[in-house]
Amino acid sequence: MRTGTTPHPVSPVDRLPYSGNGGAAAARIRTLPPSEPLARPPADPPGSRPAPPQAPRRPERAEPAGSPVLPLPPAARGAGPHDPPLPLEPALPARRSRRSLTGIAQLSTPDLLHLLSRALEHHAALVSTTGDTGDDPAAAGAATGSATGDRNGGGGDRAGTGRRPATLRGRRVVTVFYENSTRTAQSFHLAAHRLGAAAFDLPVSRSSVQKGESLRDTLRTCQALGFDAVILRHPVTGAAAYAASVLDVPVINAGDGTGEHPTQALLDAVTILTRKGWPAGFKVAIVGDVRHSRVARSAALLLSRLGAEVWLCGPPGLLPAAPPCPGVKLTPSRDAALDGADVVMALRIQRERLAGVVPDLGEYRRGWGIGPRELERARPDAILMHPGPVNRGVELDPAVMDDPRCVIEDQVLGGVAARMAVLEWALAPALPDAGAGVAPEPAGAAHPAGVGLVSVPGDEARTGEGGR
Repeated sequence: MRTGTTPHPVSPVDRLPYSGNGGAAAARIRTLPPSEPLARPPADPPGSRPAPPQAPRRPERAEPAGSPVLPLPPAARGAGPHDPPLPLEPALPARRSRRSLTGIAQLSTPDLLHLLSRALEHHAALVSTTGDTGDDPAAAGAATGSATGDRNGGGGDRAGTGRRPATLRGRRVVTVFYENSTRTAQSFHLAAHRLGAAAFDLPVSRSSVQKGESLRDTLRTCQALGFDAVILRHPVTGAAAYAASVLDVPVINAGDGTGEHPTQALLDAVTILTRKGWPAGFKVAIVGDVRHSRVARSAALLLSRLGAEVWLCGPPGLLPAAPPCPGVKLTPSRDAALDGADVVMALRIQRERLAGVVPDLGEYRRGWGIGPRELERARPDAILMHPGPVNRGVELDPAVMDDPRCVIEDQVLGGVAARMAVLEWALAPALPDAGAGVAPEPAGAAHPAGVGLVSVPGDEARTGEGGR
């Protein structure tokens, strides 16, 4: 139909493109080879629009020998013998393992042993490239079975080469922190960088969260952008588990409210393993604001599974109503917790979670602060830990922070190693065997891997007795 006119039949002449006398289409029709005569089209019904002439069929072209074009399967061809092949759908990439780390409580025993083994290998490689940290080589060797990393080159830097494993090359991870962080955020970025991955940060304070975007929409946006993993810190307990339920990529919990901080527990275990050996039979005293501390909860869950005797100590108002797992002791007495302790861990007062009801700092320092005199109650070879940041003069006396037994900076280095292991575990292909990642036990080791491990329902764990 022509615009602006009434409907009327269109003649065959009007349907051909005009170019001189007869048009180019008519010229092409006259030059067809005689071997393929035109078929006469059927007559159009009265009042209908005639059909256009059919295009001639071309003969089947044989592919020359050695042609790089692969033959298409029958399902990819059209219905007829001369129909063009149907477009093939692009092959979907192989599904990556989707392992989220939302808490120590959900971590199986084989995965826990694998993470510790890999973290210790990475730690040994980091020490070889950043300098000696005072770690006991015998303790580290007893815990890992190796002091130089993976024999196959997958475990961190080779000593003296400075080469970094690119096991996650091409992967992209993003940190989404709704709470402030120095150590956790930067160590995750550094861990990703050392593994060859690209690390990005979503600055929540300058993001659409400030415009009212929900947590779910923010997380789904990160996935739509193509990130392979989301590292989440959030003030609401259970946020990491929720994120794992709405995403198809791994979620790593970097701290959720008063719930858990699993990578902090892993790095604390790495520090103990490298400084003291396998912790079965050790007394671990955790002193401070236990009720609001996700660090204390994850540390108690992990270290008790490794056979340690965990004591949680703090003011009565800052102690939980019940221990996080069986076997963990609660006490308001600092002296009872520190007596004979192998490991002393001080906790920061969680002012942001106390709803403005902050205890008297002078009273807290006198009753639960740790100074040189308090540290004397622990064993002579005890180590002093703190997750950071430290409120100097409150949780710890500045004098003990300069004590050789203080390993706070060692914990920072252990954090890089532990988070390298977690990123590999979450993003690399699944292990061929549940126990394949556990380092071999060296002969005569004082604390071989697995000894004293407390079994968890549903897991098959090696159990035994360990001592100090």
